[in-house]
Amino acid sequence: MIGDALRPLARRLDDAANSVRAIVEFVADTPGVTRVGQLEDRFDLDDRALQRLFARCIGATPKWVIRRVRLQEAAAHLERGETSLGELAATLGYTDQAHFARDFKAVVGLPPGAFAQRLRATWGAGEFDGFVAAGCA
Repeated sequence: MIGDALRPLARRLDDAANSVRAIVEFVADTPGVTRVGQLEDRFDLDDRALQRLFARCIGATPKWVIRRVRLQEAAAHLERGETSLGELAATLGYTDQAHFARDFKAVVGLPPGAFAQRLRATWGAGEFDGFVAAGCA
């Protein structure tokens, strides 16, 4: 009886969660997403509706999600040592390297260069290979 009364609410929550999942997947799969306005346009939602949807389903803002995805991508690039910090900042849509470095440090706790150095020090010559060979990666 109570379950029947809650079914419509559960369906609405499922729809909202599916919408947020689709938006987060879009952010993760689309490297050029750097602004909330891009999500509003792509998913035909106004700013307030998008903010409410994210707050209700994941307790974070769309801007927070975009920032985290970009910085995860940055960490992966730094780990692979693929590019300079300036090129990486531009690739991720930052206006300049300083802005990227501030953002990275605010979230990760280390500047990007120090993060990359720590990765290299932690997984020095031969250490990472042994880790992979042991089937741990």
